[in-house]
Amino acid sequence: MLRWPAVGICLILSWSAFPAERADAQALVVIDGQTVDLDGTAFRLAGILVPVPGEICTVRGQDRDCGRIARAQLLDLTAGAVVECRAIEVADQGPVVARCLANGYDLSYGMVYTGWAHAADAVYRNTEIEARDARRGMWNPGPNNYPDMR
Repeated sequence: MLRWPAVGICLILSWSAFPAERADAQALVVIDGQTVDLDGTAFRLAGILVPVPGEICTVRGQDRDCGRIARAQLLDLTAGAVVECRAIEVADQGPVVARCLANGYDLSYGMVYTGWAHAADAVYRNTEIEARDARRGMWNPGPNNYPDMR
């Protein structure tokens, strides 16, 4: 009978300690829909092109700041996640081009899948086609195609 409470206490202690270790491991700032600052180093997501802040596009029949929405999408993809970036190309100036993962999820793929980035290389080309066909994100220019709920 004492075995169950002891196991429960061990599980609670190990679970509560784990998130604290991960929370202190990094400082992440989403700069725009394609760039993150991870522990003081700026990384640009490889293989994609994202609308810049202030770039207007039509979404569901409305003009929107698609750069701002793309940034919000990247914030959503990284919320509460441990982000890891591996450099692909290091330039003299500007952010490091990298493949970045949030808890193992490819952020470039996520941005293209949700319709807030163009595929800049063949890796994400089919994903962009699927996003366009599904009219996700900036690929849904309108008109509003939702059924009338009267």
